[in-house]
Amino acid sequence: MTSGGIQLADTQTPVDCGTFQSQEIQKATKIYGRLSSCTVYLHSIVLDKPRYVLGRGIDCDLVIHPSNFPPLSIKSVSKYHFELVCDKDERVYINDLSKNGTFINSQRVSKGCRRALYHGDQIAIGTSSLRIYVYKENDKILDLPAELKGYKILRQLGSGSYGEVWLAVQTTTNKEYAIKKVIRRNENQPNNGNDSWRMDNEVRILQSIEHPCIIGIKEVVNTDDAVFMVLEYMGGGELSSLMYASNSPLPENVVKPIFYQLLLGIRYLHLRNITHRDIKPANILLQSHQLPPIVKIADFGLSKLIESTSHMQTVCGTLAFVAPEIIDPCYGPYTQQVDVWSLGVVLYAMLSNKLPFNAAEDGDIRKTILNSQLEMVTGAWTYVSSNGKDLIKKMLMRNPEDRLTIHQVADHPWLARDKAMLEGVKQMLKDNTCQHEPRQKKIKLE
Repeated sequence: MTSGGIQLADTQTPVDCGTFQSQEIQKATKIYGRLSSCTVYLHSIVLDKPRYVLGRGIDCDLVIHPSNFPPLSIKSVSKYHFELVCDKDERVYINDLSKNGTFINSQRVSKGCRRALYHGDQIAIGTSSLRIYVYKENDKILDLPAELKGYKILRQLGSGSYGEVWLAVQTTTNKEYAIKKVIRRNENQPNNGNDSWRMDNEVRILQSIEHPCIIGIKEVVNTDDAVFMVLEYMGGGELSSLMYASNSPLPENVVKPIFYQLLLGIRYLHLRNITHRDIKPANILLQSHQLPPIVKIADFGLSKLIESTSHMQTVCGTLAFVAPEIIDPCYGPYTQQVDVWSLGVVLYAMLSNKLPFNAAEDGDIRKTILNSQLEMVTGAWTYVSSNGKDLIKKMLMRNPEDRLTIHQVADHPWLARDKAMLEGVKQMLKDNTCQHEPRQKKIKLE
């Protein structure tokens, strides 16, 4: 993928289809974690080497063979099934080498792709149900403040420069949540202003809104060095995982209910003078793996609350999904129309498994966004309806004044004429809303 390609939400586990490079592997041999066995057939393993290979091959570090594994399951194991690597920065990955697949928390890692491992991740081989190990980081667990002692940490979902995200269960209700810890940087640490602004902005926006197509925030706790946000947990992962799991376009009958939910969420925001400014598959989360899924818009760190007559000028967002008026100052200040463009790029990507604009020969994707023409003729586009292609074309008009508004998108025939889909989504959202408890009282940031 290009530098402007699909990026991952900070609440999800990253997947990278690049291969490991030898210079990434650390030389140190200190203990960095362990593989805790899920079956009586295997022993738990202390991890202190930079690289382990698991498989049926006798030269593997972790050998799976009939004498130490159920005979009926051995056929699911490749000679070299996966490798576990700890890089020079002590980040741990699994790289799948098999034909039958390696699964992390029931999600398949495609052959030749790698996936970061976090504390509590479950590893399965052959099928998602054949769990063999749970990865445990050495002395790694999130320390919750006293106000959140009613939650039990299960496993880590992700981490980055901003902090970390963990899956937790509320002990009184047995309901799962994602707890996001955002580190408060002091004035001597880099990115202090930007990180703090994004954190405070996300909390304020989320506490001011409530919609079935937008991620919900349950609690916020401030400490001296961090902010803890208790968010809805979306067990289906991010939209990008669904889009690229099969390495093929999603059919229109799957795309349409997903897109309609996104439209409902963005329209709700625009009616409240909120512009998201970073709509992309990594910021769209799925409640489950069931199709069609409940989807919710997440990550409001770059969102902007403005007066209806105001304009914005800050350059922000992920380049592959950024509107021309954000890139090129000749358009002047931009408006909520930037979200329509980004949503159009997401729709294009879902229906074609490609991005509409890729980097130019010099690596600059901005040139193609500003100058290249849309291609919707060959390949996957032969299976897309004329109304679907017409909607994308009108959402990706470079001049924001010529582009459809979010309200006009809702009235487009591709959506408006599909009454069964519209009613199906509304009923699905209604049923899902009834299963959730009311949000707690809003808590002000100090």
